[in-house]
Amino acid sequence: MRAFKFLDEQGRAPITATPWRPGVWVEAARAAPCREGVHACRPTDLAHWLAAALWEVELDGPRGESRHKVVAVRGRLVARPRRRVDLRWPVRRARR
Repeated sequence: MRAFKFLDEQGRAPITATPWRPGVWVEAARAAPCREGVHACRPTDLAHWLAAALWEVELDGPRGESRHKVVAVRGRLVARPRRRVDLRWPVRRARR
C-alpha cells in the first residue's frame, strides 16, 4: 500500500523520533493504531500530521486503519512526492 509519512528536519518520525532512511524498512511486531506499528497518512489525513518533510511510503504486511492514519508492520520511504501536494483542502478541513 502506498501512503505518506511526514518526518522532521533530521529524518525522524515526529512523535517517536524513529529515524527513517530511504529504501530501508522500518519494522514493528504488530500493527495497532496509536500503540505500535509503522504509522502513515492517507491523502485526506495529511493536514493532521504536518511536519517538515513529506515522503511517499510503502507499507507492507498486516495493516490497520483509524480515523486519521493507517498502520502496518513494515514501511519504507520510497520518494519525495514529485508533484506538489495540494494541502489547501485538508488544511481547511482540519481548521473546522
